[in-house]
Amino acid sequence: MKIVIIAVLIFMGGIFVGIGGLGEITKFTTMSISETKQKFGYVPFVEKDFAKGSVELRAKMAASLVEINPYKGQPLHSVYDKLGYSDGFYFSNKIPAYMIQNRSEGNKEATSWQVIFLADEGEKVEEVVVHKNCCYKNIGVILDLVK
Repeated sequence: MKIVIIAVLIFMGGIFVGIGGLGEITKFTTMSISETKQKFGYVPFVEKDFAKGSVELRAKMAASLVEINPYKGQPLHSVYDKLGYSDGFYFSNKIPAYMIQNRSEGNKEATSWQVIFLADEGEKVEEVVVHKNCCYKNIGVILDLVK
């Protein structure tokens, strides 16, 4: 009987540890406009330059894009029409997401950031946010090992 109780307690402990770790996976981390300006700089958003620009240029335009939200009220697909292919990902291919910082060896945070366009119930742009795409330092080590 003691063995069964100990096994159940160990099993339950494993479940609670797993559930506690789940919070880290589902965390929605964003950056404010002022934090975005501080981290990436500030260049006024220009649609055609953002669409054809490098990740670094998009990063500098991110704060301006979030600030002015020029696509508010427009259908999500219009973002793709104007900004082109989405190189980021946020839950679904329907949600436009554009990388502004990729995880790389030179990136000490081992994270990536992206600009995402969040929609309302009618699939129209409601909000633009700078979103932390990858939240684990350890995943960078794992990805490096798989190379």
